[in-house]
Amino acid sequence: MSLEHAREARRLTGKRDNESAPHADAQREGAGLAQLPVYPSTDFRLRNNEEYEMPRRFLQLGRVMLAALIVLSGSRAAVSADQPLPPDEAFRFKASFRGADTVLVEIVPAENHYLYKDKLRFHLKNANGVSIKELRLPPGEKKNDPFFGLIEVYKAPVRAVIVVNRASKATEFTLFASYQGCNEKIGLCYPPIEKLVDLKFPK
Repeated sequence: MSLEHAREARRLTGKRDNESAPHADAQREGAGLAQLPVYPSTDFRLRNNEEYEMPRRFLQLGRVMLAALIVLSGSRAAVSADQPLPPDEAFRFKASFRGADTVLVEIVPAENHYLYKDKLRFHLKNANGVSIKELRLPPGEKKNDPFFGLIEVYKAPVRAVIVVNRASKATEFTLFASYQGCNEKIGLCYPPIEKLVDLKFPK
């Protein structure tokens, strides 16, 4: 074979190799694509539905938690309503002068509470030249009490009027008060409550 024939043969061989190279690359790329996982279109729709459902689920959960908190708060309020009040809240007490020789004592029972009329007691301490002249109490309400039978009680605010005798040099004294009552709703009776109030005669 001559030198020119050899050169022509190499040229034609290289051309065929170049023409077949793109086909080989395409086959390799096709093979690589074939190995990638293929997801059905329904999978994407499911994901979209899940993303849409998530806020709704959180909203429903929030509503359930809110309802639970409301029920719990109501239960706590019911429990608190059945707890006994402190004595000073169950029966509010105050005393002050009404005139030169008259002391007005007011005791206010809380709701569902009552005072025993015959358990009201008053006397004076540190009272040089001062004494109780008269005690006036309003009529009470008749009640068949489980502890004391048929008695008089006060369910509304009660005012006790105490008139005192006063020596000319007397300027002050201490009023001692004792009273007792019950919580009618829960059937609880308080022990006797005692108060000391320092009072000065008005000038």
